[in-house]
Amino acid sequence: MWACKHGCVIAISSPEKPTYLITDLPPDETAAPLLDFMQQYINHDTGEFPYKKLHDLFPSATLVQIPTVLL
Repeated sequence: MWACKHGCVIAISSPEKPTYLITDLPPDETAAPLLDFMQQYINHDTGEFPYKKLHDLFPSATLVQIPTVLL
């Protein structure tokens, strides 16, 4: 990925769930919110996550949800 100018970058994906790309994460404040998000993502059948809740977890980040592509 060409995200070198965007601080910490995380991509989260799973089969049949949307992929989330989260950039501009502050390295010293990311671990706890990321663990919270990952637990909810894993436990949710479709992986859908409300934008507001995601923004509340990562207020300074750039957030992208990429829809699932089923072939």
